[in-house]
Amino acid sequence: MVMHLNYHELTREEPKDSPQRRKQNQLMVIVFLTVLSYALATTGILMPINVVETDTSYFPGGEMLYKTTASYFIAASAERLCTLETFNIPNTYGFDTADMFHNIYLDNVDIVGDESKTRIVSSLLFNDHNKDSYDLKQKKSLVTLLAKNEEFKNKRGDAHSCVNDKFKYKHAKLPKVKAGILHFPTNSGLTSDMVFRYKIYPALYNWAKDVKKMKEEDIVIISTCSIPTSMCTYYVPLEKQSDFFLGKPITTEYAQIVAKEKELKEKAKKKNKDVKEDL
Repeated sequence: MVMHLNYHELTREEPKDSPQRRKQNQLMVIVFLTVLSYALATTGILMPINVVETDTSYFPGGEMLYKTTASYFIAASAERLCTLETFNIPNTYGFDTADMFHNIYLDNVDIVGDESKTRIVSSLLFNDHNKDSYDLKQKKSLVTLLAKNEEFKNKRGDAHSCVNDKFKYKHAKLPKVKAGILHFPTNSGLTSDMVFRYKIYPALYNWAKDVKKMKEEDIVIISTCSIPTSMCTYYVPLEKQSDFFLGKPITTEYAQIVAKEKELKEKAKKKNKDVKEDL
């Protein structure tokens, strides 16, 4: 006769405050803190923010395939994976999508008032600067890539689905412009997303507003990250900022739209509640 006992059965009768239990709990805490410390260390959380602006500091511009979603900043890395999946681009540590895949952050959370409504442009950017990393133009024309939209037709996933008719890819051209530039480490994980949300983005935004005296509605932040080198590059365009909004409302105007939509939803919700009470 063979008996199988698991850990919980063996320790079921053991007091919760026994020395063995305390040691086990202490060990788990130590392991958790070690893993967390390593994750945070690889994000560069303790590094200073040094924005560089020289005569050669430019955002390269180029032709772009993009889609715009309204989402939390920390969800932006999921958009990268979604775009790579959509266009069958390798997503491995041996393949570098830096300078090709970009996120453009159009809105400041504090101005919009609802973090889930901040607009993020996820894009594939093609120019002479990145043509050697993956010559996508030669393999597939922009027209062929845009034909991917046909696959989305009448397909309704959730708001952030890779296949969703509501969020089609579009084509645009971005100008080459002078920019403030920041290079900062990344571990391509949630901790790096959090560092960007609460450290990097505010620092870049404040640099643009306080140092460069830019208007809030003109501030746009662009990111591109390299998985193999664990490094991200951030750009703050210093001219032609309106081109980066791609015909969309500037942040202050968009914030008014968001506020109006919220007001209408609250009124509709109150009306429905009143109707139910009358019943």
